[in-house]
Amino acid sequence: MAIQDILLNGGSALGVVLSNVLIGIYILYKGLKLKAKLLKYAGVMIILIGMLWLGPATDFLMILTTENNITPPEIYAFLSYIWVAPAIFIAMLIGTELITPNKKKLILAVVAVLGVIFAIGLIFFPFDGQTFKYELPSSPGANIIDTSFNLTFFSSWALAAILLFVIVFNGFGSVVKAKESTGILRKKFTYLAIGFIIFPIAALFDTLVPPGALLPIVRLTVVITALLLYLGLKP
Repeated sequence: MAIQDILLNGGSALGVVLSNVLIGIYILYKGLKLKAKLLKYAGVMIILIGMLWLGPATDFLMILTTENNITPPEIYAFLSYIWVAPAIFIAMLIGTELITPNKKKLILAVVAVLGVIFAIGLIFFPFDGQTFKYELPSSPGANIIDTSFNLTFFSSWALAAILLFVIVFNGFGSVVKAKESTGILRKKFTYLAIGFIIFPIAALFDTLVPPGALLPIVRLTVVITALLLYLGLKP
């Protein structure tokens, strides 16, 4: 059962990293070619989103090549979550440009502060019982490390706040814009709304769903999110 869990968990994590990096590079290339600013932002953001699964992907490759896990486990958390703040900041940069450009500086300043607070927790308090709780395999290499957030620690509150920003502002803000628009513009805002709502929820579920058949399905939605954001932003 552990082998199956390793393949499902690690294989799906590696799939998210590779898929999002490739999709992100393509979108970044299109943005540079078309001189489309928001498309360039989206390319970088999608790459960073994929990197959120670098921890389990790296642990998977470590088990395959060395039969051992990442040590110490704090490296696993660092590999996965160092990308959170820049990914969310770019997401909000796109959202403010599209929805309320006149309030962009204020909103981005708030998100930046929350991102710094989260990064402080990650960098200075990554140990078990602080920002994270670690579930280590019974023996080295027997399974992939599993992490969950300590919901009573300040960095988890900062993360919850910035994810809520994306869902409410970018997601439901795009819903409002879609209702106010018609034709192709309405379709584009609909794609953006679905993408910006699905991604934070999928990322949250990824930390809650135990390794098994459902986990790759949850992670597939992250790749779908990348495609939806591209469809919403391409000229």
